[in-house]
Amino acid sequence: MSGTAAHLAATDPLVRDHRIGGTPVVPAAAQIDVVLTACDARRPDRVWTLENVTFTAPLRVTGPGVDLTVVTSGDGRCSLRSLDAGAGGAPVEHSTAHVRGAPLPPPRYLDPAGLRAGCAEPVVLADVAAWRQASGITYGPAYRAIRSAHRGPDRMLMVLRADTGPHGAGYVPPPLLDSVFQALGMLDGGVSGACLPWHVGRVVVRRRVSGTVLALVERDPAAGTRGGAVRGRSTVCNQQGEVLIELDRITLKSPAAPAPSREAAEAERSVAGSIETVVWRKTGPAAAPAAREGALLLVAPRPVPAPDGRPVVHLAPDELTGERIDTALAATPVGTVVYAAPHGPAGADRVVEALQGVFDLVRRLAARPPMPDLVLVTSGAQQVVGEETVDPFMTSLWGLGRTMAVEHPRATVRLVDLEAGAVLTATALERVLGHAGPELAHRTDGWYRPEPGGHPPRPPVAAQVPRLRGGRFLITGGMGGIGLRVAEFLAAEGCAHLTLVGRNVPGEGDARARLDRLGGLCHLDTVAADVRCLPRVLDGAERYDGVFHAAGVLRDALARNLTAHQVEEVLGPKIGGVHALADLAADSGAPGFVALFSSVAAVRANPGQSAYATANAYLDGYAARQRASGQPWFSLGWGLWDVGMGAHIAPKAAAHGVPVLTADRGVALLRTVLGRPPGHYVLTAAANAKEEPMTAVTPERGLWLSLTTALRKILHVDDVAPQDDLLELGLDSMMAVELAASLSADGFETDPMAFFEHSTVGELARHLGPQASTGPAATAAPATAPVEAPAAPDPDPVPVSMPAEREPERPAPAAVPHTTADAFVPDWDRYRDPSP
Repeated sequence: MSGTAAHLAATDPLVRDHRIGGTPVVPAAAQIDVVLTACDARRPDRVWTLENVTFTAPLRVTGPGVDLTVVTSGDGRCSLRSLDAGAGGAPVEHSTAHVRGAPLPPPRYLDPAGLRAGCAEPVVLADVAAWRQASGITYGPAYRAIRSAHRGPDRMLMVLRADTGPHGAGYVPPPLLDSVFQALGMLDGGVSGACLPWHVGRVVVRRRVSGTVLALVERDPAAGTRGGAVRGRSTVCNQQGEVLIELDRITLKSPAAPAPSREAAEAERSVAGSIETVVWRKTGPAAAPAAREGALLLVAPRPVPAPDGRPVVHLAPDELTGERIDTALAATPVGTVVYAAPHGPAGADRVVEALQGVFDLVRRLAARPPMPDLVLVTSGAQQVVGEETVDPFMTSLWGLGRTMAVEHPRATVRLVDLEAGAVLTATALERVLGHAGPELAHRTDGWYRPEPGGHPPRPPVAAQVPRLRGGRFLITGGMGGIGLRVAEFLAAEGCAHLTLVGRNVPGEGDARARLDRLGGLCHLDTVAADVRCLPRVLDGAERYDGVFHAAGVLRDALARNLTAHQVEEVLGPKIGGVHALADLAADSGAPGFVALFSSVAAVRANPGQSAYATANAYLDGYAARQRASGQPWFSLGWGLWDVGMGAHIAPKAAAHGVPVLTADRGVALLRTVLGRPPGHYVLTAAANAKEEPMTAVTPERGLWLSLTTALRKILHVDDVAPQDDLLELGLDSMMAVELAASLSADGFETDPMAFFEHSTVGELARHLGPQASTGPAATAAPATAPVEAPAAPDPDPVPVSMPAEREPERPAPAAVPHTTADAFVPDWDRYRDPSP
């Protein structure tokens, strides 16, 4: 037996950029690469084949790194183990395979043009990004290796390239191999839900892989999606067609959530809230109606002629003062105003200054009824296609525009987002004004529109909040109604330290009493300071495990009535605060996660909250930009709470049927969403709201003598019957691997996934029956096991043939009706749990 050591650091992009529930988890592709690298180090220049690759336990990295060893026995069994993850320091086995090497044969080539022939439909990278977001896995930049893709029926051809760097130095760069698994999951069309690699029947790698490659991924439609799994194969070649990697019998599985405890189930039911996201879909917008009479007032860095030849009054964005705007509006009647957002406002002060100019503009427009049509043109405000870098200044304008549309329903207010860095040219202006739609985004492949209200799928593992016990946390606005309730939640979870920042520290009353109770539960620092001064007042602070930005000021008024001072009061804590948090993190170290408390007003506008919507939309954009760089930043668009700033209006809102979050329900929603991948979520109270259950494993159908012998031995039961459900008998993933090995020794090759897809013994016997003729030589048997088909039988039943007799045949009892509704699904996927 030989062993090869390896080390993966938490800062390695291979680790840092692949997270589940906020915890770095080394993906299956990286585990395969570690094994192949160890094999090549021992005997280079060979073709390596891994057979029956099985992933048995999650490889989480919760500290500065993890030490690994690849252990290979004399019979070729290979396992990847972590040396310090087990209880008492015992090694933990994360994946296994049988490995063999062979002399390097002549290369085999495919015709790249022929590969493309069966994949004619282009794949929009926005759909790839949407799939990644829904997968429950946070893919950082290292794992975004798909450069282009085309698909056909049950197949996808991709151009892959991993960025150069430490993560590209492996035998098979994990981003390339992981992209194969991503593509197979996308080919499923979401039927099986979020899927993870579980088993690969065979991996053949000809030589070390680098550079740009082509990957053909094919889904096996005959396998279906029963059992929450998708199967397929893949061939990877270089641009000249040389075959580099072949993968066969890939199985991706949609894990089932563990059965929750009664207390957890009650807590989940008590949430009664809604968690939603905003997604972008391709659209074909209608042509815009005839423009309103009057000149075009264009606010843009440079003048552009109107496409219909009408007069244009031009102002530069830095000329947006009350006097200049009034002069421009008085010069000629204006029918349409186009504001093309300038690039480059950097830093909180510059951003607020630029936004004050826009508020000046809409204030003057609204003061001259009838208000002209308004078009706000941004570039890079939204993450529409792929992992685009977002400009939060641009995003903030969408909060303002949405509110203006609500406050002035008789005017047409439109929002159009162009590609990041785009400049408003005559062609672009014609495109913007020529299409109708309140909210549109234009990218190189066409138009998109947002679809708010989509419920995000659950992650592929049970939601696990980041580690709270023993952690250090910072809460801005921490002594307000919501911030203080969040602090109490963290203290109840066993955090070690809380730093609460607010405009003042309560000296008496209920808030003071609650702070005193917090001080008895953890180390508590209360800081009276403007959130924008955090880098100075917290200079020298240790790194925080989590940061909550809950500071905010509400100054509700219609946009035409808002003063510049009121706008500053609202924008300052939100925009200046988030920049201060980023500066603090640069000094003290990046926190484990950041949760920005935004508002539903940024997505679903409320009259009178233009400044508040603008400030919170900025937070949404800022968090998106951080996530694009691989940082775990949440943006939480909260609905109305009955504490904090909403306390005085909650009773009236409830009386008018507006759902209101209680403090306890809000905290329950927070706990739930922290277990999801970092993203932008809209969290509101909703009557009868509940989340859809995770896709569960659906039982299906086994052989008799060999099968029942193996089942009795491995499941530790005295006897089995055709109607017995393996899941109810306690089958888990490791047992499935053992059963597959036992049947293989008897000559019956099967995939471990079959035990979950065909989980009653009779069904499994029916499924394995056709293999009897290719297994050991059969002898006459007294009788076959009586197998009764389940409620949905196969159209062509296959009789079960018996293998050679090894022990006296015991008659199988008669089957009884069994439905999947009766089946209990145990926690056989507990090994996928990413919690530390």
